[in-house]
Amino acid sequence: MEIPELGVEIKPGPASEGYVTNVEGLLARVEEAASTLQGDREAEGSLKAFLAKLKRAMDGAEVFTVIVKDPLGSSALVSEVPGKVEKQSLSREEAEKLRRQLVGVAFEYR
Repeated sequence: MEIPELGVEIKPGPASEGYVTNVEGLLARVEEAASTLQGDREAEGSLKAFLAKLKRAMDGAEVFTVIVKDPLGSSALVSEVPGKVEKQSLSREEAEKLRRQLVGVAFEYR
């Protein structure tokens, strides 16, 4: 999952669990994960800027895109607004590349 405008890339690990959420919930999870870096003096300035931009996105003042890449097909984005979600299928090559990456992560973990 990616949010390019925020520089966010989420890759599932071997122990990751599925969950159901909305876009607001996704942004809240990103905020929670980023907040764990608070207190890191080296990242303080860029973290502050990131959290400010994320807050603007959460408030609807920042336009952003959520990209879901799921080779197993178990993810979905749903909108009550017609035309808000653009669906694009992965090519076989893209799906296979993502599958290999996921399997590679599992093998590296063991």
